Amino acid sequence: MTEERTVEPLLEPREGIPPVIADADGLARMVERFAAGEGPVAVDAERASGYRYGNRAYLVQLRRAGSGTALIDPIACPDLSALDAAVAEAEIVLHAASQDLPCLLEVGFRPREMFDTELAGRLLGYERVGLGTMVETVLGLRLEKGHSAADWSTRPLPEDWLRYAALDVEVLVELRDVLHAQLAESGKLEWAREEFAAVLGTPPPVPRSDPWRRTSGIHKVRNVRALAIVRELWLMRDRIAREADLAPGRVLPDAAIVTAALEGPRTKKALTEISAFTGRSARRHMSDWLAAVHRARNLPDSQLPAPSTPGDGPPPPNRWADRDPAAAKRLAAARAVIAALADEHHMPTENLLQPDAVRRLTWEPPDDLDDETVAGRLRALGAREWQISLTAHLIAKALSRLRIRGEL
Repeated sequence: MTEERTVEPLLEPREGIPPVIADADGLARMVERFAAGEGPVAVDAERASGYRYGNRAYLVQLRRAGSGTALIDPIACPDLSALDAAVAEAEIVLHAASQDLPCLLEVGFRPREMFDTELAGRLLGYERVGLGTMVETVLGLRLEKGHSAADWSTRPLPEDWLRYAALDVEVLVELRDVLHAQLAESGKLEWAREEFAAVLGTPPPVPRSDPWRRTSGIHKVRNVRALAIVRELWLMRDRIAREADLAPGRVLPDAAIVTAALEGPRTKKALTEISAFTGRSARRHMSDWLAAVHRARNLPDSQLPAPSTPGDGPPPPNRWADRDPAAAKRLAAARAVIAALADEHHMPTENLLQPDAVRRLTWEPPDDLDDETVAGRLRALGAREWQISLTAHLIAKALSRLRIRGEL
């Protein structure tokens, strides 16, 4: 019988809840304090996803040895470039960095060196890598996570929310230190450094040409006239949401857009009979919604959207067997290699090698299937050197075996 580990609840920040910095003088004093601190800087950001338009930060939390914890209101202090310069030489510790980096960049905070505790946990094979679970598993401390989905645009922020925010960075550096030691012990520290650098070096995503095509449930819409209704309603909703600074789903849910496209209502009465249009925000803009539907209905055929837009990559894997059976066999062989290696190194397959790279390599393999050529193709597809060193030879071998058997 195994002894249960004692978990200690983390209830209060060590120095108490710091006041929220919301003016230039307070920010300047805080910058001086953090410039004089030592070691890594723990950073977190709270957004208002699901409440506000976009993903800007509404609170930024930091902690550093010798500096304590700071809570910054980035709406009142939208330029953190002085703080960025003050800690430019420090390692920045984040959890799930790819989520926070875009909103930190918006306020002028750009890490040069980073440690991502979530990504480290994945490489180390932890099954659950949320911050609360990692802190509990690794440090034996329990974080309160009840406010993770709160509307952080609220002002003033309640004290219990501020306590939660401060605790999110309270032991982040301690978590980093233990994971750093585990990475070094397991021989994965250089792998992690490559991964962290790749996250920092990832450029901002290119805006989608047809973002309306990501409307949830759009697969139910089968004809192009109905797709035009989806597009016009989506564009109208986006304009209203942007002007009101509201999350689009709070203005009109995706389900309403899809139902309207399928039913094609011609009057306000018909529109109000669609239950998803009965919300307070949706009712306020009934004339706009009906105008959008009419606009789509009256478009000439030449201006209707195409049924789908061609992607720049291979088709979904579930279609490979029909479209290209040989490619399906290549994908299965490569996936088997990745799965075995991931199991050997105790990490998820998607962290061992990006699934998109595997698909693109096997859909259009190089003519030469030697190690060097496969490695070059993986490198061009964004694979890191540690990933290439583990996978290129075995993938090349698996694909070559198929070719020798005449299955390519």
